[in-house]
Amino acid sequence: LELTDPGEFTATISIANNDNEICAYETTSFTAETTGSIASLQWQKDGENFENATSSTLSNVNTAGSYTVVATQTTSGCTVTSNAITLTVDTVPNVTITGPASVCKDQYFELNANNADEYEWSYQGMGEDDELTEEMIYDYITADRTYSVTGYNSFGCTASASKTVTVNALPSTELTFS
Repeated sequence: LELTDPGEFTATISIANNDNEICAYETTSFTAETTGSIASLQWQKDGENFENATSSTLSNVNTAGSYTVVATQTTSGCTVTSNAITLTVDTVPNVTITGPASVCKDQYFELNANNADEYEWSYQGMGEDDELTEEMIYDYITADRTYSVTGYNSFGCTASASKTVTVNALPSTELTFS
């Protein structure tokens, strides 16, 4: 009976862009790097196997948890588990705009953005030098206008909302002299 040393083998994983914190609408990928004679790989999240996740890359990941890969050596069948990388998935702000849906021509009104930490407004006909970064805007219009706001939370995640304000025609008054 002759015994052979299966040799050393290792498995490590890395994450795309070295960024282990993403927004809920983003995805990332993990890559496994191995040394030695490896027969198979199995990706895991929080210690549980991913079904059919046996290639060197785990793509389109957007679920928070602790990720590892288990490598099985060809000759011995022994396994080694990689380093763990914890992925954090940050929430996205639920940005809304409150204010009137319609106003009278040349009537001042207020629109408020909600549910984010910082805001950036835009609207039809906005000048290049206009920069609206407050939670509230105060405006008047002579024609229908759509306002959009992008909200940013403390994690850097963004969401947008839009609202169209329509202009009601002023009542016509006719004076008749008799």
